Order: sequence, then C-alpha cells, then structure tokens
Amino acid sequence: MSVRSGLALITILGVSLLVGTELLSSKLESSFGLSDEVVTKIEIAILAFFVLLVANLVFHFSALQTEKVVTHFETSVDALRGSLAPHVTLLNDSQLYRELGAAATDARSRVYNCYFGLVPPSQSVKKDKLKYFERINKLVQQKPRVEFRRIILLTEENLSWAQELVDELGGEANFNLAVYGAGEGTPGLLSVQLYDDERVFLIHAGIKPSEQPRDILVSEPQVALLFDDYFESLWRASTVVIHLGQANDQAVSGLKDVLARRKRASGQ
Repeated sequence: MSVRSGLALITILGVSLLVGTELLSSKLESSFGLSDEVVTKIEIAILAFFVLLVANLVFHFSALQTEKVVTHFETSVDALRGSLAPHVTLLNDSQLYRELGAAATDARSRVYNCYFGLVPPSQSVKKDKLKYFERINKLVQQKPRVEFRRIILLTEENLSWAQELVDELGGEANFNLAVYGAGEGTPGLLSVQLYDDERVFLIHAGIKPSEQPRDILVSEPQVALLFDDYFESLWRASTVVIHLGQANDQAVSGLKDVLARRKRASGQ
C-alpha cells in the first residue's frame, strides 16, 4: 500500500470515527442517562485513541516509504557504479598480442597505436608480436573505413622501418604514420593503443618479465576517451611521414638529419 492510499484510509477512518463518536454519545446519553460530563470523557478517550492510531499509522507508512526510498537509492547507486566501473584486465605478453589482434580485427572506426621500442618488431623473437604486426598491416588494406594512425619512436632502425611502411602502405588513404623524436634524457613514454572509443591498452605499464602481467586493458569508453588527448599531444609533437596514405619524403629526410646530428653530438 502506498503512502497516499494509507493517508486516504486514515482520513476515512477518522471521519467515520468522529461521526460514530457523536452517534455513540447520543445513544449513551439517551439510553443510560449518563451526564454530559461522563459522555464528554468518553468522547475524549475515543478521540485520544484515534489520535494515537493516526500517529502510529503515519509513522508506519513514513518508515515504510523511507525504507523504499533508501532501497531505491542504493539500487540506483549500485547500478551507476556498475555502469561506470572500468573493466580492467592485466595481461602478459602472449595475452596482450592476442587481445590486440582481436581488437584490431573488430575495430569499426579507428586503430591508434604507439610503438616506442628501440628496434622494429621484425627484429623481435616473439612469434605473437611478429604475427600481430603482420596482421595489422594487412588490416589497413582490408578495412578502408577504419582510420589507422601509428606513432613510432625515432631511432635509426625504426626510421628504416618507417621507410618500409611507406613502400608497403603508401597509397592507403586510411593509413597515417608519425615519428616521435624523443632525445636522450626524455622520460619514458607510456605506449597507448586505442581501438574505436571502447578499449585502451597501456603497454609495459609495469617493469616485469614478459611472462608476468605488465600490460593493462581497459574496456570502458569513458576511460578510453581520456587517453585521446594524450595520443593527440604525442601526434602533434611528432613528424608525420605518411598522411592519408601520402608519403612525405621531405619529412623522412629531416628525420635522417636529426639522427645524424645526434651521432655527431654523441661523438660516434
């Protein structure tokens, strides 16, 4: 029963009791010849009983409604917490490349990657890693509606890799490549991988052996969007060598000059 229905019932009972009290008073006075003083006392007793009854019912319905409100509030909070709570998964190396491959295959709008290794993935001895980078290059051609953007770290080996990507993926209008020229003394960069607006991977978030969990997958749109600004800031600070499939040979030459100056500065 709702509070409104309960209060309506109390009102009906009250009116009925008041009318009944008047009729009872008249009946007692006429039938038993009770004095006005005694009848008045009986009326007062009946009215006091009614007041106590009303107070008890109001308290009961108020407590019941309060309990319902609190329960509803707690349920809403739990639902909100469940909808906002990020789905976080810790990954080791083999799990990482399996999840990256699945995310790239499922991507509908974008695949944004950072690669901050000192040497290209082709020099890795990890089969999972090699398969992933082979797969993602094929997906660029197979998914023309998905935008691919990749940032790689400037090293001599990686610049050679960038030239290979120009030869392989130049002309693919959905592919973009930039080179981040971090110098010596630059703090370590957080490598992020963004897939659509739903998933973000944080690579090498912990310094641990590759067989132990050190990478993080967050499957939560609101968290993934928080890393958009970080990726964009890295992109703006990088030199774009492929834009919408069009290679920038002048940018590549400029990066070679940067590496040459670093060698001279280090005395090599």
